[in-house]
Amino acid sequence: SVLPSKSWHALKFVIRDCKVYQKSGYSKPTRGYTFSAAGRVLLENCFADTTTLSFNPFVGDYGYTYAQNVTEDQAYDFTFRDCVHAGGDVAFSADCISAGVDSSPVWDGTDYNTSVLIDGFEIDGNDSTDGLMIAFTGNNKVTCKNVNLYSDNVSQTREFFYVQLCNNVYVNGNFKHHRYMRLRTTKYVTVDGCNISKPASTPDATSYVITIEGVSFADITNNL
Repeated sequence: SVLPSKSWHALKFVIRDCKVYQKSGYSKPTRGYTFSAAGRVLLENCFADTTTLSFNPFVGDYGYTYAQNVTEDQAYDFTFRDCVHAGGDVAFSADCISAGVDSSPVWDGTDYNTSVLIDGFEIDGNDSTDGLMIAFTGNNKVTCKNVNLYSDNVSQTREFFYVQLCNNVYVNGNFKHHRYMRLRTTKYVTVDGCNISKPASTPDATSYVITIEGVSFADITNNL
């Protein structure tokens, strides 16, 4: 089957002071805040306690949800301010590259001025299955600042921050995690003023704090 072609999209809306969590008598929600084909979105002071993914501004692998005639002025532009991830596998994922499944177009967010700003993010990563907390793929501009991510779970096996195939990335925050930050196949990355610590030593091949692979320019400054 062929997925439908749309010419509309949600634009310029705000979500404030909302909570996604398990109510008595109900199952824990799988996801918190998920968007597709939306432009100019602000989430402020929002809370999520989910099983799988709390904040998801782009839905990957489904090209038709992206190709919505969004102009440069309207842009795929998301702001997350003072949000909380209180539990679940992944706190934040912005996957802006589709695979062109079911005859939908292949879509790369770096070509469409996609941008994500995170300003103030509290992340409890202790009950994540593998430890991956924040992930970005195919974004034009990513800004993460005032992030407080913590996990004492030393059994987790994934990097806590993973960015790939992006153009411009800026990261600032406090990260306490057993694993590491991974910066991959991205043009420009700045990691500035971060405090990265581990709940226990890992004297093996994964003891490093930051890994850099195929990055054109990396500025790693003022970090502890």
